[in-house]
Amino acid sequence: MSRAKLWMRLSLCAGVLILVSGFAKKQDLSVASGGEEKVWMGRPAGARSCEPDSGLQWKQVLGLMREAQVQVHRVADGTDGKRRVQLCGTPTGRWVGVQISASDVAQVEATGWKPWPAGMVRENEREASESLKKD
Repeated sequence: MSRAKLWMRLSLCAGVLILVSGFAKKQDLSVASGGEEKVWMGRPAGARSCEPDSGLQWKQVLGLMREAQVQVHRVADGTDGKRRVQLCGTPTGRWVGVQISASDVAQVEATGWKPWPAGMVRENEREASESLKKD
């Protein structure tokens, strides 16, 4: 087999793997013990470099959800993965995320939250009640 054909087959296999993994990440649902689907929603925190207390904090996030009468199961944060200028006052790309019941998605989207972006890693994932203790 020529190198060109081998390279083409390897490229095709790699493309298929990337495609399949992308579809797997887009389906970010989990099912609770009661059979209820849960989804992750997120939004930029608004944090800025050199300003440690800038952006949404966990107590604020949970307060917003409480006002919207939405139960939060888990919380997490992450970054958008984009390269950022290291300059004081610039956005950090930090996101905050909440895991909620699928039935509450429309209500949360109306307040500016979006489905957690596919491929963005959730960090510091924990139960919502633990977030109140830490902050």
